[in-house]
Amino acid sequence: MDALKNFAYSLVATAPSPATSGTSLVVTAGQGSYFPATPFDATIWPAGVQPTNSNAEIVRVTAVATDTFTITRAQYGTTAQSIAVGYQIAQTVDANLLNQLAPLSGATFTGEVVVPDLKITGLTGATASSSRLVGTTTSGPPVSGTFAVGDMVIDQTATIWFCTTAGTPGTWVNVVPNSLVVRSATATAGTGEFTIFGTTGTSGQTITLPATAVNGSIYQIKNLSPYTVNILGGTNSISVSGTVYGAATPYTIPLNAAYTFVYSGGVWFCFTTTDINKMGGLPLAVTGGGTGLSTIGTAGQSLVVNSGATGLQYANTGAGPVVLYSASGTALPNETSISNNSGVIVTLPTAPPNGTVNTISSTAYGFTIARGGTDTITYISQGSTLSGATSLSASGNSARRFVYNSGVWTEIGAPALSAAVGTLPFASGGTAATSPSAARGTLGVVPGSVFPSAHGVKAWSFDPAVTFAGYNFTLTKGVAYATRIHMTTAATIATIGFACSGVGAGIANSYVSLYNSAGSVLGYGALPSLVANTYQTVTLTAVTGLALSADTDYFVVFQIGTSTTTAPTFNFVGDSSGSGTANAAAIMNFNQTPTANTLTGRTSNWGTTLNTTPATVTGFTPTFNAYQFFATLN
Repeated sequence: MDALKNFAYSLVATAPSPATSGTSLVVTAGQGSYFPATPFDATIWPAGVQPTNSNAEIVRVTAVATDTFTITRAQYGTTAQSIAVGYQIAQTVDANLLNQLAPLSGATFTGEVVVPDLKITGLTGATASSSRLVGTTTSGPPVSGTFAVGDMVIDQTATIWFCTTAGTPGTWVNVVPNSLVVRSATATAGTGEFTIFGTTGTSGQTITLPATAVNGSIYQIKNLSPYTVNILGGTNSISVSGTVYGAATPYTIPLNAAYTFVYSGGVWFCFTTTDINKMGGLPLAVTGGGTGLSTIGTAGQSLVVNSGATGLQYANTGAGPVVLYSASGTALPNETSISNNSGVIVTLPTAPPNGTVNTISSTAYGFTIARGGTDTITYISQGSTLSGATSLSASGNSARRFVYNSGVWTEIGAPALSAAVGTLPFASGGTAATSPSAARGTLGVVPGSVFPSAHGVKAWSFDPAVTFAGYNFTLTKGVAYATRIHMTTAATIATIGFACSGVGAGIANSYVSLYNSAGSVLGYGALPSLVANTYQTVTLTAVTGLALSADTDYFVVFQIGTSTTTAPTFNFVGDSSGSGTANAAAIMNFNQTPTANTLTGRTSNWGTTLNTTPATVTGFTPTFNAYQFFATLN
């Protein structure tokens, strides 16, 4: 709405130029201040006459600089006049001003509107009753005056209150939680209040929960005082961990505890709390999953069930934590310490309870065991017991175990064999050798001859230098022949090696494959051009992977397709007669019984019309035979 000013009147001292269209004029000196702030409407008409439709013009004043007006001409259908010096100019009441003062709808107020209340009749669908915004309070709903249902009050804590029952002052419910209220004495909480019971006050205070709660109302309390604080349900009950407290029965909020309650159907239900004794309704007694103990034991002790099975107690059980050491450190009592880095020193606990047992081991690196404080170490070395040590060195991949008694850590259990006895003598079933090569010599074995890795292969079915006897067997077309190979260490392979004494003719649809014991093919390769009495290899195409596991059986399978003209002859050990030795297959396989759909035993075969490598042994029960073919995994 335009600003107004009393007696806003003057004369034109400098006329606009041109007179009928100029947009600037000057009023009598010093009288520009008679007029209100822009923008506003002004009427201009000749001196000595009343303004009329024919002689007056309404302009819109958009700026005032001292006595100079900037104007927009011929407003609201009036005709531009030939304004001259001496013309009268005044802020008058025109239709535009009246329309601003009293519009029938769609009013826009640019200044402050002061009314005792604001009544809202509502749009279609929201006209159950007329709502009124009736004012504000410092805090909480009105405590005097008469109000109707639907009246609204906004208090100075940013809470909106609604009158739900008409009266003096009526019943009020808030819809936005109060700001936190700090209390130190007995009081009734406001609806939606978050109570902080402060650090001042006295013991025995009680907070009564809101009586006029609606379903879904939330009340929270945090006790920061040095006292316990009671709460009452007022006209409602309180439910905590399944226990219901009547309206007159107090519930105690412990020190530093916080509770959140949600109201429904006459009961304030505890939803969450920081009071651990009431979480889930399970106390910290033994029967509730706790320890039932008020103190903690000493380092390294464990909780065990007492002899009467009525509770728990702390005891030295020998069971302690497992700790990895990548740098030097001090072990806890009953700890299993594992060094996984070079140069690590593990210091034993100082003066733990007698009977404490500590174990120190290493993944791969040598390590040092040091005493704690003034304790000493008694340990085993080369078959002798050494006492009074302050430290000792241990080799990688070994473990040392000690028990403590009155200032002495004594080694128990078995240390590394070399530390305990040095070399194992013949009388103890050893070789009396100090190195692998010496051990092989002691056993009368040509150095390296029994180790596939010495010959550049990962595993073999047998060592041809020791057991190769020149036996040959011509494979039956359409049959798959399996020979077991045991992997002692994990390895990834790429080829299979073999040897044949007869190359056959027209080799077709013939393969060398690798299977697992479940009967699934891991990789395969077509037979190459065969060369008699020559070690050859076949590169495998992986099917399910060629990364083989340690201490696991695998099976090399030779399969000659039915479309082959003449089957080749392969080298093997076993039944030298080819097939006739009585019970040869049973002897070769130690009287095992074949299992359907899987590969077992040392030597077996299955199928009669195979013309490709089977993906699995599914549908077959292999037959044990006496032909262990020469093969290598590389």
